[in-house]
Amino acid sequence: MQAPKPSDALVTRLASSVSILVLDASGTPRRWIELEDAAGYYCKQQVAWDLGDNTFTLRGGISRATGQRSTLTLRSIVAVRSDSGRRAPTVVAPALARDMLLTGRTATADEALAWGLVARLAEPEALLAEALEVVASIARTAPDARNEVKRVFDRYYGAYDRIAMQHSLSGPEPVEGFMAFKERRNPNWVASDLRTEGRL
Repeated sequence: MQAPKPSDALVTRLASSVSILVLDASGTPRRWIELEDAAGYYCKQQVAWDLGDNTFTLRGGISRATGQRSTLTLRSIVAVRSDSGRRAPTVVAPALARDMLLTGRTATADEALAWGLVARLAEPEALLAEALEVVASIARTAPDARNEVKRVFDRYYGAYDRIAMQHSLSGPEPVEGFMAFKERRNPNWVASDLRTEGRL
């Protein structure tokens, strides 16, 4: 016996209860949207990349040319780029990281925001109030959805971050770097003709 097909009203109701997390192209979470809005980003080729174990398949009409029904598969997290920004973060982010790691230069707050290194800025006197508002906003979201987002990003970043951090805290180089900072001098790996006054 064949199972009854769900009614159009039921399908519409189920679809409206599903939300997709939208990130910007740098990976900063922006908002939750419905399936129909996410489908628009896919159709306009504005999805830079997507993530998530959960997928949702939308079915359209039947093509006269092929006789096949059209489908569109969405994932639970999508990164959306603007029409003017076509470079994926997999190209842009390594270039910025290489520049900062090899030169040791620091980024201003505005640069960090533009690059997606931070999600928002706050004036020092408003920092605590804004932090509490962020925590309150997070606490209002569905717990299972929060856990899914954290799981997805843990898998995205992988174990490399933890391994690299542990390695960077051991050995003579980090010790010399710490002592040089404490003593307000250049580390001993800086050639004499390249040294600056005080700390790097």
